[in-house]
Amino acid sequence: MTKYILSLCVLLFIILPDTIGETHKAPMEILKTGHLRIHVKINGKGPYPLVFDTGAPLNLLSNKIGKEANIKRKPGRSGISLMGPMGEADIASLEWSGAIVQNVPAMILDHPTIKALSDHLGPIEGIVGFPFFARFIMTINYQKAQVLLEANDYVPDDLMKNTMALMFQRDAKPLAPPNTPAFGLLLSNDTDPKYHGLVVEDVLSGSLAEKAKLIKGDILISVNQRWVDSPSLLFRILGEQWSKGAVDLEIIRQGNTLHKKVEKPIENTP
Repeated sequence: MTKYILSLCVLLFIILPDTIGETHKAPMEILKTGHLRIHVKINGKGPYPLVFDTGAPLNLLSNKIGKEANIKRKPGRSGISLMGPMGEADIASLEWSGAIVQNVPAMILDHPTIKALSDHLGPIEGIVGFPFFARFIMTINYQKAQVLLEANDYVPDDLMKNTMALMFQRDAKPLAPPNTPAFGLLLSNDTDPKYHGLVVEDVLSGSLAEKAKLIKGDILISVNQRWVDSPSLLFRILGEQWSKGAVDLEIIRQGNTLHKKVEKPIENTP
């Protein structure tokens, strides 16, 4: 399944976990595809089998759950939308092994990818994503097939609102990420097997990367604390972050974690 299935999520309410600092041990099932299946209660109904996807920016539930759990559409939204017969909705409560979040946004639709997974791997009725797991400090133990959830006080951004604002902002200037020669990094297409970062294969002379003292063999982990796992993601994030000035690169060099500051280029050429 594509890691990022959709790029929309709705957060019009402050989502409060049950008790700040309270810890829960939640079981999970590791499927043969590597996906994680969990069982959650929606509005007290269930439990329902869902994929727990840390790369999904929203919760996605089937129409079956929407009907059985009596999930209400967002006020002012029609019953028919681009996202299916119900579209955007609010879940009164979502519970996973005692870890509860209230007023959880979700999309209600029967996604074809979820149906394909369900036909191949057994029952799957949707996805649990960012609006839920962002409210917890998580530790995933694959050996025990268990997730440790500690409630926090983080309030996620309204990703749907931000996305729609960008789509309809007429005077918005397109992001122009730096091209590879300008930045001066030649990267491996494969991530490092131990650190899961981007391996620097070469640094071009006179480039921004050379000025930042990056060298061949460095493993790039994050940009301004945003994890990167592909060259395309790296340059997209750089294009976004350079609007704020210099960026901080976290790298691994010979087993040691280092931070390198890269100054914003004078001219940003797409």
